[in-house]
Amino acid sequence: MQNQLRRYDLHRREILISEALLGSQRQFHLLIQIALLSQHTALDKICEDYAAHDLQTKSLLKITLAGYFAGAVMMPYSAFLDSAKSLKYDLDLLGRRFGCSFEQVCHRLTTLNAPNMRGIPFFFIRVDDAGNISKRLAAAGMQFATNVGACSKWTMHKAFRTPEKILTQAAELPNGQKYFMLARTAPPLWSPSLAQSPEFAVTLGCELHHARDMIYADQIDVSKTARLDAIGVGCSVCERMDCTQRAHPPIGHELRFDGPTRRIGLYDLGNKVNINK
Repeated sequence: MQNQLRRYDLHRREILISEALLGSQRQFHLLIQIALLSQHTALDKICEDYAAHDLQTKSLLKITLAGYFAGAVMMPYSAFLDSAKSLKYDLDLLGRRFGCSFEQVCHRLTTLNAPNMRGIPFFFIRVDDAGNISKRLAAAGMQFATNVGACSKWTMHKAFRTPEKILTQAAELPNGQKYFMLARTAPPLWSPSLAQSPEFAVTLGCELHHARDMIYADQIDVSKTARLDAIGVGCSVCERMDCTQRAHPPIGHELRFDGPTRRIGLYDLGNKVNINK
């Protein structure tokens, strides 16, 4: 099937699934196609009611809703939420119990927001090893930069050095918001021997006070006095002036460079000039 993972032949009423997919991924793609075939009336109505009037937005919303359908079938809401709480959000055990991949489990955890049956409000982000963001879900209130990559101080960038190992991080944004995050690489798809497989790392995060309900924080200090990593959203929108890992100066500031002096970091923000004032 070359670069195709799923293809539905309308005339033959036949679904072709790539053998490059793992079992959980095959099930997910089959359920997406079932949703598109059996739930098309409901999906079209939702898209008509809530989407903009351009075809691109409607088509994206429709396939996203079909993916939500697939995740809900594989991980039924009540059973999955109960398991998440009883297992203290152990992502690997949840995946084994429901026959799902690590990324699928992370996705599903961001959707447990029913008014009377809420789980931890998580956010989710997926990046490649160059820092490009390919997926973002912000149920926990995390704000992501729209046109730039994530902060280089996020632990997800270290995940590529230790594939399949879950890394943890307790961090604070410039506005004072505190988060607990888990990061791990996603297993790559099979690819021909001479082709390069795409590689991604995913991060699942929540506000720091929820960490006490997660098994991954059992050995980590998440108290009010804990020392947290100082991170940002992205360099160009970050307000931290003392960061030594900046790739871009902050928006709204014009920099002046002092020839006789050189500090740690690319930009000497000690000599900044605020051009908004």
